[in-house]
Amino acid sequence: MKALGKWLVASVVALPLVGAAVVVGFFATYSTALKGGRNSFLMILLGRRYTGFLLSFIQDFVSGNEKARQSINKRMIGEAKEKSRMLDKLNMDPGGVCFTGSSTFTFWINLERDMKPVSGVYNAAFGGACTQHVLAVAEDLVINRKPSVIVYYCGTNDLAYRESNAEKVANGFVKFVEQVLKTSPKTKIAYLSIIPTPLHASHGEKRLELIDKVNNLVKDFAGENWHNVAFVDCSHCEFVKDEKMYLYDGQHFTKEGHRNLAKVLQPVIQELASTN
Repeated sequence: MKALGKWLVASVVALPLVGAAVVVGFFATYSTALKGGRNSFLMILLGRRYTGFLLSFIQDFVSGNEKARQSINKRMIGEAKEKSRMLDKLNMDPGGVCFTGSSTFTFWINLERDMKPVSGVYNAAFGGACTQHVLAVAEDLVINRKPSVIVYYCGTNDLAYRESNAEKVANGFVKFVEQVLKTSPKTKIAYLSIIPTPLHASHGEKRLELIDKVNNLVKDFAGENWHNVAFVDCSHCEFVKDEKMYLYDGQHFTKEGHRNLAKVLQPVIQELASTN
């Protein structure tokens, strides 16, 4: 009995340590996995269910921790500035196609190749940005480069971190458009609808209803107020519903998932570019 008692005590002590090790290991390998467009060893070991569970756990922790949110806000602005410096080195000509927003675009590894025959494509997305981050760096990262077309995808992290309601997320895009058009009234903007990923779906109907509400608010506002903003709805596309199109986190596309997304965006961008 004494031996059993010692084993139970050791197990109770060890479990938090094992859990902490898993979280640390996940953080250490997750970014590399996203940059490579493939699952890390730990993600494969955990499988789809538990990788998604762990990511949701981390998001819930951040949403309830003010210091964690402040840290992420600081890191996002830092990543945006780094992306801006990287783009400065490319000496791009004005009139390109700028992809901006959060990690669905950030980690689109073969963006330029997938978007062909669309030319002049470049990636100005950064990290796990929220709408407030994109808005804060819009002038330096996007507007000053004078793109002819901007493709925008953001808001999913606002919902994941529970920082915003549907109206606030939609209004973040409205403010972005107003900021762009104030300086560049001829610029065309494509808004890619927030995607109801498997990770979002795992949070239940309320999360999916919230996504629908954001998308509908943007769609209605764009249709009523702007002639040069296109709403691109991919929420009902078949590939979006296929978990095989995602990494094991259930949130980020695989290379094949991104190729399917490109097929949705290509004709819209081509049409917008032709009207400039």
